Amino acid sequence: NARGENGEDAFRMRVDAGNIKINNFRIELGNGGKGGDAETKKDCDPGVATGGRGGEAGNFKMTASEKIEIVSMHIVPGVGGQGGNAKALGKDGVDGCPGQKGGDARATGGDGGKNKKELSAIGAVEGIGNVTIDKVEGGVGGEAVAEPGKGGSGTACKCAGGKGGDGTAMAGKGGDASLKIIGAKGDAVGGSGGDADAHGGVGGTGGNCPLKPTGGKGGNGGNAISKVGKAGKGTTTDGADGAVKDETGGNGGNGGNGCGPGNGGKGGDGKPNGNDGKPGEKQCPDDKVTPTPMTDPGRPSPQPSATPKKIKVIEYNGKYLPVEQLIVEDEIGCGTDHWHAARGVVIATDGTPIQDPGPQCGYGKTRDRPVIDIEM
Repeated sequence: NARGENGEDAFRMRVDAGNIKINNFRIELGNGGKGGDAETKKDCDPGVATGGRGGEAGNFKMTASEKIEIVSMHIVPGVGGQGGNAKALGKDGVDGCPGQKGGDARATGGDGGKNKKELSAIGAVEGIGNVTIDKVEGGVGGEAVAEPGKGGSGTACKCAGGKGGDGTAMAGKGGDASLKIIGAKGDAVGGSGGDADAHGGVGGTGGNCPLKPTGGKGGNGGNAISKVGKAGKGTTTDGADGAVKDETGGNGGNGGNGCGPGNGGKGGDGKPNGNDGKPGEKQCPDDKVTPTPMTDPGRPSPQPSATPKKIKVIEYNGKYLPVEQLIVEDEIGCGTDHWHAARGVVIATDGTPIQDPGPQCGYGKTRDRPVIDIEM
C-alpha cells in the first residue's frame, strides 16, 4: 500500500501593538502545501493508494490595545494546497487450474486544502473599508487512478480463467473557501474536485482441451467504480465537480477451445459494462476409424522397414511419453522442476492420449522421472 503525506499549512503572520497604522501595505500570504502523491507497485492484491490532503493557505491576525487605522491595505490571500494524486495497481493473476484472480485496485485522491479568511475588528478601528482583498480560492482535489490486474489463464481441460480485478477510484474533494469582511467586498471560490479514472481487469482465458472434456470457461471481467471529487464550497461561488475519465467494466475472458468448448466470461459492471468473452472454438479429435485397405490374398503384403528408431521418453504409469511433447516448469507448490504437457495432453508411444494432471507437479518431478531412450 502507498500513502502520500499531508501538505503543510502555510505560515500565519501575527501583529500585536498599542497602536497600528496601515498605509500602502501589501501582504502576500503563502499557499498551502501540496499533498503527497501515492502510487503502488504492480505486485499488490489489493493495491491501495491514498493521496495526502492539501495544506491550508496562510493567514494573519493584527491586534492593538488602543487603535488600528487603515489608510490603504492590499491582501493577497494565497491558495489552498492541491490534494495528492493516487494511483493504485493490482497484480496480474497467475496462470493455473483455475487461473488466479487479478488483484483489485483502490485509489483515493487527497482533498484540496481549505482557505478561510475573516476580517473583523473590535473597538477603535478606522478605515476597514480601505482594505482590498484578492480572490480567495480553495485547493483542487487530487486525481484517483485505479488499474486492477487481469485474471490468469486456465492451463488445461475444464480449467477456468481467473476473474479480472475490480477497480475503484475515489477522487479528492475540492477545498472550501470562505471570506467574511465587515465593510469590504471580496470573492471566495471553492476548489474544483479531482478527476476519477478506473476500469475493471480483463478476465483470464479458459484452458484449451484437445480431448473429449470441455475447454475451460473464461474468467469474468472486473467491475469499475469511479467517483469524482465534489466541488469545494465557496462563499461567492462553488468550485466545479471533477470529471470521470473512465469507468468501463473489464471484458470477460474467452472460453477455451475443445470438444465442447468453454463459455466466455461475463463482462464486468461499469459505465459501460465490459464485453462478454467469446466461446471457445469446437475442436474435437478425429474419431473416424481408418479402414484397412483390401489386399490380394494371392500376393503377400509389403512389409514395412524394420529399421528401429530411438526416441527420448519418460516413463509415466506404464506409458512412455515423448520428451518432444513435454515442457519443464517450476510452479510454486511443487518445489522443483517437473514435467507438464506442452499443449495440455501428450500422445504416448502406443497412441494413448495422456491428459496433463495439472498442479502441482504434472507428470512428476524431473529427478523422479529421468529421460530414457527407447527403440520404436
